Amino acid sequence: MGGDVSSASRGRKRSEATRKAILRAAYLLLVADGYRALTFEAVAAHAGAGRPTIYRWWPSKAALAIDALLSETHWPEGGTIESSASAARDITVALQRMAKSLSGNYGRALASLIGAARDEPEILAMYKERIAGPRRALAMSCLRHGIETGEFRADIDIDAALDALILPIFVKLMMSTNPIEPDWIDRQARLVLGAIAANPAPAKAIRRSAGKRKSRRAGP
Repeated sequence: MGGDVSSASRGRKRSEATRKAILRAAYLLLVADGYRALTFEAVAAHAGAGRPTIYRWWPSKAALAIDALLSETHWPEGGTIESSASAARDITVALQRMAKSLSGNYGRALASLIGAARDEPEILAMYKERIAGPRRALAMSCLRHGIETGEFRADIDIDAALDALILPIFVKLMMSTNPIEPDWIDRQARLVLGAIAANPAPAKAIRRSAGKRKSRRAGP
């Protein structure tokens, strides 16, 4: 029996290693060539895996691409948004992390995937369900917390406020090849969060936070 358990354990480790290799290969191909050029054959060749294995685990190219993105995303850290005395600060920090992630290879891969969604509605549905939806729920919870503590006005439209915070980042991602600068995120956050603030304090807090980040970057 001991030998059977050992063999099963080795089998699971090999399967997990193969799965990670496939996801990594798919992600790198997304970054290098874009979603439209992604094929199971190319992924299999780069991962050193058989095509039947990929077809068994992923029913479509879109499903594989979404899983590849999920395997590489790190925002928000640990699936949460920071919780401090200021919801405005926490949202701004989360937006900075998001923008940093989107400014690199991950952003190129995501832009390619979203660009193909017009021809493959399945992509957008899966992206909303598995990536955008959970992160949006976290951000909405943070905005509601700000309302409960009196930091934001009670009459704000949470959906509209969140769209105003997030959608410009994606427009910038799709329309520009330049990195999304932290200072731009701070200005965007101040504009929106200042508009929904119950008093000027959130905007001031964001300015102080931005100043601290600039000070740290200026050091040795």
